[in-house]
Amino acid sequence: MNLLDHLKTGIILFIISGFFIPLSLEAQQDTIYYTISWRTTIKDSAAFFRPPIKKEGDLFRVEDYYISGQKQMSGLSQYENKDYWVEKVSWYTEDGKLYQQGQYKNNRLDGAFTTFLGDKKLIAIYKNGYIKSGIQNITRFSSAIYTEIKNDTIKEVVYDDDISGIRYENYSTVKSGRYLSKYYDEKGSKIGTIKTLNNGSLKGAEVFYYFEPMRVKQISYYPYDRLLGSTDYYPNGQLRTLFQIGSEYKKTFFNDDGTILGSVIYELQDDYLKPIKGTEVIFSYGYEKEDFNQVLSTRIYNNRQLEREEQRYDDGKVKSITSYKDNIKILQVSFDETGKELARMAYKNYYPFSGVEIKGGRKSTYKEGELVEELKYYPDTNLVFSKKNKEEELYYNKEGVVMGTLKVEYKNKYAKPIEGKRYDIGYNSDINGIETYKNRELIARTNFITKSIAKDSLVDFKNTSYYKDGSYSKYREVFYYSNGSKQSDIIFEDYEKKLGKFYNDKGELIGTYDYLKKDGALYEFFNTSNEVRLFKKENNGVLQTSKRYDYGLNTSYGAINPVLIEETDISCCAMSYDKYGEVIARVNFKNKLPWKGTMYDAVSRIKYEINEGKRNGFYKKFNYNHDIILEEGQYVNDKKEGTFSAFNRLGQLQFTKNYENDILEGKSINYDENGKETSRIIYKNGEPFEGTKVLSSSYSSAPSQEIYKNGLLVKRISYTEEGKNISTFKDGAIAQTIAYYKDSDLKRLQYALSKNYVDGEVIRYDKKGKEQHRGIIKNYKLESGTVYLSAYSLYDNRVAYIILKRKNDMVQLTLVGHKDETLFYVEENIDEGYGLKYIDRLNIYINNLRPESLY
Repeated sequence: MNLLDHLKTGIILFIISGFFIPLSLEAQQDTIYYTISWRTTIKDSAAFFRPPIKKEGDLFRVEDYYISGQKQMSGLSQYENKDYWVEKVSWYTEDGKLYQQGQYKNNRLDGAFTTFLGDKKLIAIYKNGYIKSGIQNITRFSSAIYTEIKNDTIKEVVYDDDISGIRYENYSTVKSGRYLSKYYDEKGSKIGTIKTLNNGSLKGAEVFYYFEPMRVKQISYYPYDRLLGSTDYYPNGQLRTLFQIGSEYKKTFFNDDGTILGSVIYELQDDYLKPIKGTEVIFSYGYEKEDFNQVLSTRIYNNRQLEREEQRYDDGKVKSITSYKDNIKILQVSFDETGKELARMAYKNYYPFSGVEIKGGRKSTYKEGELVEELKYYPDTNLVFSKKNKEEELYYNKEGVVMGTLKVEYKNKYAKPIEGKRYDIGYNSDINGIETYKNRELIARTNFITKSIAKDSLVDFKNTSYYKDGSYSKYREVFYYSNGSKQSDIIFEDYEKKLGKFYNDKGELIGTYDYLKKDGALYEFFNTSNEVRLFKKENNGVLQTSKRYDYGLNTSYGAINPVLIEETDISCCAMSYDKYGEVIARVNFKNKLPWKGTMYDAVSRIKYEINEGKRNGFYKKFNYNHDIILEEGQYVNDKKEGTFSAFNRLGQLQFTKNYENDILEGKSINYDENGKETSRIIYKNGEPFEGTKVLSSSYSSAPSQEIYKNGLLVKRISYTEEGKNISTFKDGAIAQTIAYYKDSDLKRLQYALSKNYVDGEVIRYDKKGKEQHRGIIKNYKLESGTVYLSAYSLYDNRVAYIILKRKNDMVQLTLVGHKDETLFYVEENIDEGYGLKYIDRLNIYINNLRPESLY
């Protein structure tokens, strides 16, 4: 039996993230039984079981077993009533073989993580739950994932049973993400490669797979930096759509038994495929097995024009046939499932003209281009939902009783509401929304949102917004519980909340709140929920009491299970809790203000000490899971004092800053991920004085740096997608910038600035460091020579860059594509006093150039 046969449960996903079947029991006294997907069950349906947990020193020994009695997992938890791993945790196959073992700290992998590839032992090193180096081989659901980290490169292989067989390989870096993927078929032969370009576009062939077992599902082709077409396969391996690229572009469509359903030839226009001739087949988009070979429609093209379209029933029989002439619809004939004609509609000037049209659950009758009657049906039924004509719209429930009527004015083929109610069919419910009109104006809109609150349990939550006559200005909004009782009733003034009333699910008033005065009892609820998220009572802007809740543990099927995380009573104290109910902060109040203890803000996740009403002592900011410190320091009398440190999501030190009386003073130091100092700067009275200041950076680029001497900025080093830029300063203003090629110390561009505009020489170099061309800009105007401009102002993805040349009064402009091909060329004389009359109209300007305009 191979490793995958032992690990059908997909438990590794939880192990790597640092969590594994968290319990919320008071104390486990009896054996707990689990299904194959680790949900609690009875013994007769169990795949695993957990006997009562045993105390071991200050910790608790947790062990799980296969239903056969063989040990499946053994580890130490910090708590008895929840899985919170510390020290060593081990997992075993059903034949007793160790297949995975990790060292944990604070419920996160931290240290050596052992896995196996066949009989080969693999070691990966984790830090705070994230893999940092080494090799691992884990199972996630039905597939194995092999990960190897070397220097900054991460290789990930997703495979079935054989790592040399069907698989895909992703190559990425920590900073820039995926840059290459390779794909292989059942024989282990490469069938596709996709590259991520600098602009984020894809180029090559990207492959998607079915799983259990792994097999090719789709090959998507990106020959022009965008998706052009794809080859698709049925789950049984048979081709569904074959996309061919060669002397012509062609798609061939198949049934799941290999029968050809049709084929169509395309031509390429503006990097998109346009049908020329043949039959195009549109399949169902569903994910159920029976949907894969379901044909929704077919389209017949000839001489680049659509001639005929057939819509199909689920069983493949023709539902309607639509005829076209010169790509314009002229006739539609509809049929029932026996092939009998139901209706036909003739069209004129794109619009229904005469006859009966059946489309999208609607049956519409027209005469001489005018609507006679439209019937709309409840989905998958013959029950009428609405009946419309040029004077009114009638809406029916499923028993055939009229729910509402809307008077309309039919003009220019559009029914403008006058008076009454308009209903909209829901997706999971009968009604999705109701609009109420009076004197031709919308006065109310009710929305129904269907939500899962438990397994196989769907309920509707509704809310109604009320609008002032003649505008869409909302003046009132009412939300309801799932049982239909009013939950909150909010009055608005100039789009701002003014007054709120709140009710329990029995309709009884429980609170009123003045949003302008911040006075009264405020209730806020979880979105589309019966549960309270926040309660607070204020008196003219002064908080009196409050309770805040968060999503609880083990939520599933849409349930929220709120847990109390914060409560405040200014006559006493404030308490903060984690999701397990343990106290993480407490502060006592004096004169109704925080006085002494520990404060915690659940929104910002900031925790600090307070003494005599001021911040005195430690300050800490945590990540979302509250297990990593992101910032820490000390306050004295409400002011920062001493060293403040910042950490990344792995808990590694990023930088330290020193404060005196809340002002930056002295040295600030930056560190790399290995804890090595990378730069430092000295501050005086809050201002940079000497050294290198590191600025914030985006995820994909290195941080910018500013270099100061004697309190003056003298150099800035920044990074873009094109590469590094070094700017020198004089008297605090940029004097010159040199841009370099990406990952190179070779110059790409050199230019001077004056008042943030390019002024002086602009020199461009090739990739060997040789000067290509230069332009001369005086008084912010291109005087002579050549400059390259970026194409962002054109809003045309085909253009890579712009070349501008000027000699005397002649300006030459060239738009260049991504393959260095000329897309457009023009020359224009500069008229004295008028400038460039025609080139300016292209949204391209040769004067007042900013650095970002240069390419």
